[in-house]
Amino acid sequence: MAEGIEGGGDVGAVAGPGGAQGDAAGGVYVTYQHGAIYWSSATGAQPLWTVALQAWSGASGVNGPLRYPINASGAGARPGGWIQLFQGGALAGTSGTVAVPVYGQSWTLWKANGREGGALGYPTAWQTGNPDGVGWHQSYQFGQVTGSTRTAPQAVWTPISTVWTQNGGASGVLGYPKNARTTGAGTWIQTFEHGAIAGTTSTPTVPVVGVMYAAWVAHNGTAGILGFPAAGVTEGIRGSRQVFQGGELWALRPGPARLLYGAVL
Repeated sequence: MAEGIEGGGDVGAVAGPGGAQGDAAGGVYVTYQHGAIYWSSATGAQPLWTVALQAWSGASGVNGPLRYPINASGAGARPGGWIQLFQGGALAGTSGTVAVPVYGQSWTLWKANGREGGALGYPTAWQTGNPDGVGWHQSYQFGQVTGSTRTAPQAVWTPISTVWTQNGGASGVLGYPKNARTTGAGTWIQTFEHGAIAGTTSTPTVPVVGVMYAAWVAHNGTAGILGFPAAGVTEGIRGSRQVFQGGELWALRPGPARLLYGAVL
């Protein structure tokens, strides 16, 4: 039996005689001292421990996005946590006293990226709206899933998520992520509303924004003569400079960035 929150994952371990009973959106339930058992014809009888039951109820229970549980809680694919699956998502946590619901687009992207055993790790907070009023996000151990009225939901994880957060996240110079992260042989890049964050195993992960990004894209980005960025932007008295694998971009304020490479350097 897989170990879950508050002990084990079997129905009998919920403990104590049944209390309240009732109907629940096409199914039935019985409450117990340390949780409840919910049954539907589609899912069978599944236990919910106190911590999971409280979080599930906070997400509107069977009438919410998670709907009915489809299994008991058990150890997650990544050590140090647990997970319980539902018809519309999951509850998960890194201890027996924490339960975080994952549903909707956050669930779709978390599942697509390996769930708790993947790049994002376990969820650490509930989905919440952003202060800008146009976006939302859900935080995970190693990144987040985020979206807005301007952009489709995307997953962002380390080291890109670290750099993005350091540069103000969705409210910073980069804005919201526009596309999924892409990887190559020792390379990674993700594009945002106003730029990109890129890195390799031999160069740091850094942002490329503003006039630097415009010029970089004009020269075919990572596939062009410049390749990947080798450092962040350096600001000078009259302008700025960013070094890439195959050359440099220089920009006088105000004005576009110009390419320098080869013997010119």
